[in-house]
Amino acid sequence: MCPALYWISAFPAEFDLNQDLAQQIKELKAALAQDGNRRHSNLIDIENVPRQQWRRQLTQRNPAAPKRKTSLLLDHLEPPELAAHLTLLEHRAFGRILFQDYHSFVTHGATVDNPVLERFIALFNGVSRWVQLLVLSQPSAPQRARVLARFVCVAQHLLELQNFNTLMAMVGGLSHSSISRLKETHAHVGSETTKLWESLTALVSSEGNYGQYRRHLSRSVGFRLPALGVHLKDLVAVHLALPDWRDAAHTRPHAPKMRQLFAILDQLALVPGLQPPCTADPDLLNLLAVSLDQYQTDDEIYQLSLQREPRSKSAPSSPTCTARPPDLDEWALAAKPKPDPALVREHIEKMVESVFRNFDVDGDGRISQAEFSIIRSNFPHLCQFGDVDENQDGWITRDEMVSYFLKFSADVDGRMGFVHTFAESSFLRPVACRHCKSLILGIYKQGLKCRACGVSCHRQCRDRLHVEDPGGGGPGFGGRRLRCAPLTRRRRSSSPPARTLIFLLLPPHWRPPSTKPW
Repeated sequence: MCPALYWISAFPAEFDLNQDLAQQIKELKAALAQDGNRRHSNLIDIENVPRQQWRRQLTQRNPAAPKRKTSLLLDHLEPPELAAHLTLLEHRAFGRILFQDYHSFVTHGATVDNPVLERFIALFNGVSRWVQLLVLSQPSAPQRARVLARFVCVAQHLLELQNFNTLMAMVGGLSHSSISRLKETHAHVGSETTKLWESLTALVSSEGNYGQYRRHLSRSVGFRLPALGVHLKDLVAVHLALPDWRDAAHTRPHAPKMRQLFAILDQLALVPGLQPPCTADPDLLNLLAVSLDQYQTDDEIYQLSLQREPRSKSAPSSPTCTARPPDLDEWALAAKPKPDPALVREHIEKMVESVFRNFDVDGDGRISQAEFSIIRSNFPHLCQFGDVDENQDGWITRDEMVSYFLKFSADVDGRMGFVHTFAESSFLRPVACRHCKSLILGIYKQGLKCRACGVSCHRQCRDRLHVEDPGGGGPGFGGRRLRCAPLTRRRRSSSPPARTLIFLLLPPHWRPPSTKPW
């Protein structure tokens, strides 16, 4: 009784908008009345819960409306004022998120039928793109450096307001490869700004599982906006790592999982009730919301970055002054760069690991001839079974397969290229781009990951990640390209039924007494 009354009074929106939960409470009320506890039954009243639908209403966008360019200039706002408006905009979006939105994201692994959380993620990405576009909108390097320094100052004020979510979005935008590659621009940034920028980057860095951010958040008091992406990853990780129940009959909840979920959700549940320590002009807030609604993609922003500072300054800028192209014979005889053996070996080991993960049906760490025939359907130019089986014992081990590919790579002078099969992916752990080495930041579907070998990269780094063939014959087997393709595998067993994340009606300060089975 007491836990139910507490949650109804503390979180009325959940009982107003979640019809299944409301129906369960009505059944509890009816059961109490049927058992003769009419006084307790009368205490439960969800019929008069304040309507909460207005909190969930989103502004409607006209999909047929033409995409128009909007003004990005908010130069009249000082950094503290801009940080305050961004914080209020973020807090307003945070207040619309309910437990059912977190539950939906964790169980589906994506924003399926979840417009509130989808709009919140779009706001996060919009801040990152808006920052990049404002920097790149300036034609000269000194002007771009001034805008960059201004946003570093805005980020500092966001930290003072303890708005970690927008801070992470802004740092992610300024750390994006379209901005980090601007060497001329960064050369005009002062040392004090650079020092401040490095400290802010370290604060929201994913190093140590966002260790600095977590320590800073635990010490913060009063108003604060957590970095939602970090806590969403925590929820997904806990949900996937631990079962909901301790027994097959579903009678004993998993206490450690409940405790960890409570700790994560407790931080997020406090946010809507916190009062921001700043005020905002409603007109400026609407203008800012429109400016953050960007249509440019990451590829378009990166192309704008290349226009501001091209990759090579040695190429002539005028088409009337073209350099004489080298003769074909000189090009063919030119010295070819030698591939990095460590990088080639790393690619081979990841590919072999993927092969064993998908084709070693019995899990004994060896590939049989029957399993090898399935592999050849994915790699049609692969050699015969006996060429890989060095000791001719009828089985192929990991070491034998790695040795074969390394030997073949040496035979063709390292002309082994890999065509990755990339797909959008969300990363639960800190991941660095294989090409530019910078972190892949964001909340949801931050970057690309090869389905076969697991290599990760930014979207704009995709085309520059391949191990290119330095020879004329093309990479791969006998001058043919080796493709890291999606692997067709056998299913060892049917996938286990999807688990459902449990949200129990518990008292506000409840903690499981121990981790022993109930």
